[in-house]
Amino acid sequence: MIPIDHQTLYRDPDYYCAHPHAISLENGDWLVVATRAPRRNIVLHPPQDPTYQNILFRSQDGGLSWSEPKVIPDDSWHGVECAGLTQLNDGRVMLNQWRFKWIECKPSDRGAVSFGPDQIVQSLQESIEFDLNCKTAGVTADMFPWSRSSGETWVHFSKDNGQSFDQSIHIDTAPFSGGYNMRGSVQFPDGEIFLPLCDVPNYKQVFVVRSDDGGGTWSSPELIAEGHDHEYEEPVALILSSGRILVALRDNVSRILHMVWSDDRGKTWSKPRKSGIEEYPAQLFELANGTLACLAGRRKPPYGIRLILSQDQGQIWDTHVPIIIRDDMPNKNLGYPTGIITKEQNMTAIYYGEDSEGVTGIEFSKFRLDVGKNVASEV
Repeated sequence: MIPIDHQTLYRDPDYYCAHPHAISLENGDWLVVATRAPRRNIVLHPPQDPTYQNILFRSQDGGLSWSEPKVIPDDSWHGVECAGLTQLNDGRVMLNQWRFKWIECKPSDRGAVSFGPDQIVQSLQESIEFDLNCKTAGVTADMFPWSRSSGETWVHFSKDNGQSFDQSIHIDTAPFSGGYNMRGSVQFPDGEIFLPLCDVPNYKQVFVVRSDDGGGTWSSPELIAEGHDHEYEEPVALILSSGRILVALRDNVSRILHMVWSDDRGKTWSKPRKSGIEEYPAQLFELANGTLACLAGRRKPPYGIRLILSQDQGQIWDTHVPIIIRDDMPNKNLGYPTGIITKEQNMTAIYYGEDSEGVTGIEFSKFRLDVGKNVASEV
């Protein structure tokens, strides 16, 4: 394995920080949005903790240095899921965000809530994403004085490259339970915004909403992926140079990434197809030579970050010869890799991970892609 430069973007022992998404702006700035909440004795993710906020980091020197985190769209927004960023064709930055509704839950109220302390404990015990920390830590329902109900999907707009957000638009996702996406939207050359979402908090179906007026109004949801014995969520969309829309789907049943695609701007869709990629969640890229790259987290030994390539618009992925970015991470509490590729085919992969002291933060790796040889090398 070729040495690659690994660095820490953000680490604070007082906070649990994870789930980044990165974009490069026209002015050269890099933006990273992530989730952050006060650190607890056990791992709680956004569906289980009302204190989560989305925070923004900025780099103005290609990732050499990063700003201090800033809550977006402002300090009043908490209880949120992971968020995504998009720079629109008109230069504005759009933040898409799902916010749960949280209420205080007294012991006498537990039987009347749909997702309260008892359900939080159950969700922790049933999760395979962590090493059963809730059982070893002696977690009880008394530790959670809150309950969760429904929520809302929002998009927020910035005219100053993400320095501030001065407009917020609510998106109606009915008849779906809600709409969540951690990777932003894509936009056609004619301006139509295409935003894929999953049906939070069910996390089983994926649909899309569209806007042809710059995000001021949005279409009714259109289903693009569902399936018996599958639970599709966290869609990642990419418009290829051919015009095809490719969407990668996390499947919480098979734990294998699935792909769907459309060749008519999303009017019709293929059936979900297994990609063979056992790493997740993902970020998709199209390289200069037309090769597709899927950056994803490996949550089984050896733990780490991998890049998998496709030469045929995402039909077949070269899972047998992945580009290994990291295989030295201590446990499965990692991933959500996102990244930025320069014109020189240098990539900065940004992801979260837990260190040897149990502090979870944002890390990044810089490398150069040599697609012809299926390798990554030092920049």
